[in-house]
Amino acid sequence: MKSKGTRLSLIAGSGALILITACTPPLPPDVLAARLERTITCVPGTQDVAVASDYAEAVNAVSTALNGVCPDQRIVQVGPDEPATVRIVEGPPTAAELDAFAAQCGSPALATPVFGTPIVIAFNISGLEGLVLTPEAIAGMLNGSITSWQDPKIVDMNEGFEIPDLPVDVVRLAVPSGAVEAMTAWLAKEAPEAWTQGEISTLTSGEAFPDYASLIGRLTGVPVDDFGEDTFDEDVFSDEDFSDEDFSEDEFALDDGFDDDTDFDFGEDVLVDDDVFIDLDSDVGLDAVEGEGAIAILPAFYANNNVIPIADLPVANSIIPITNVDLAKVGIAATEITVDDQERMIASHAVGGIPIEGQFDIASAKVILEDGQEEVGWPVIAMSSILVCDEPNDPLPLSTGQFFLRLGGQGAFDSVGLTPLPEPIRVNTLPAMKVELDSAEDSDVESEAEGRLNEPTPEFPEDPGADE
Repeated sequence: MKSKGTRLSLIAGSGALILITACTPPLPPDVLAARLERTITCVPGTQDVAVASDYAEAVNAVSTALNGVCPDQRIVQVGPDEPATVRIVEGPPTAAELDAFAAQCGSPALATPVFGTPIVIAFNISGLEGLVLTPEAIAGMLNGSITSWQDPKIVDMNEGFEIPDLPVDVVRLAVPSGAVEAMTAWLAKEAPEAWTQGEISTLTSGEAFPDYASLIGRLTGVPVDDFGEDTFDEDVFSDEDFSDEDFSEDEFALDDGFDDDTDFDFGEDVLVDDDVFIDLDSDVGLDAVEGEGAIAILPAFYANNNVIPIADLPVANSIIPITNVDLAKVGIAATEITVDDQERMIASHAVGGIPIEGQFDIASAKVILEDGQEEVGWPVIAMSSILVCDEPNDPLPLSTGQFFLRLGGQGAFDSVGLTPLPEPIRVNTLPAMKVELDSAEDSDVESEAEGRLNEPTPEFPEDPGADE
């Protein structure tokens, strides 16, 4: 017999939140948010969540947070192609994907946005931290029309930088990627004349790799085969390659007449021993740093974790650095949300960096933005969605899906470099995920919220493809 769960009371703080409600008069947004967060139904059991391995750390963080509230309830990650009644997808799910998931469920399927991933252009040239790349420059680099780092579209935006004359070397994933979708959606919006391919999920130019690990190895010049498990590959160094017999004092001693206190001038030839000359022009080649000049589209957490330089991007009159992680929390509010005829919420990739009115609340702005700072954020954020089977006889999937959208779940995403939903959006995902308004009164919460300014309610349009 399945457990119906244990209902716990929680009190959680919140900012200025928005919810469409039938109450008359309407409750203040802070009261609505607090009452949506104050209870959770714990359902003992283990829930499989299908998700790409790139987000394993995020799912583990949510599982830990959930287990702290509901000790007998846990989440286990499974592969993205495995059957599961809770699924996280990298981009906006299509109607066909939602219908297929519902068919697998054998029951209605719920869908809402769940978190965002800042997407960056990472590159391998040391000393260029703070380099700015415009949409036109990025489009040219990715489509192959810009082949040198000294192209005017790069150099003209970066006065004061000593940009080396290196070829642009694009490395990419061979498989579809939400990161590529988000970046190309931004390019199509901001530089349609330079980027004519529109939103695509796989780049068509550059060297392809099956996963991020091998791609990053090529980008950084540190192949994963050579540096796996903190040890050198046996093919790189072995006892057979070097032995004491290979090195002798006689073979490697400099000429007795060489005085290391005098000036040493490397001319065309260098005398090493009485009868050994090295021709610097022909015998010695100074190779470029492995991977230097390479660029790639990456989720920001991969670039940060591997200490790979990231290009700054222009938005309106500002240059946005990804080093200010709070600016991703502004940029995510640029996502366009539609609701289909089954009340499923579909969020586009958040591109452009300028929040849609009503989707970024004033309370957050005061915390995130400095006085006088423009309300603009990181312009390329891939939006992931959560799909949940709404099974009447099994409350575990719904309970798990709801926790991903609660403050505890959203805070877990924030802790691993992902971007939680803006409160005006998040509070609308809760009833879409069947989080019910608690009927209990809380005079203390109501008193605290009394007199606060009500924000305009975001109006999410109907999905134009819902009737097709």
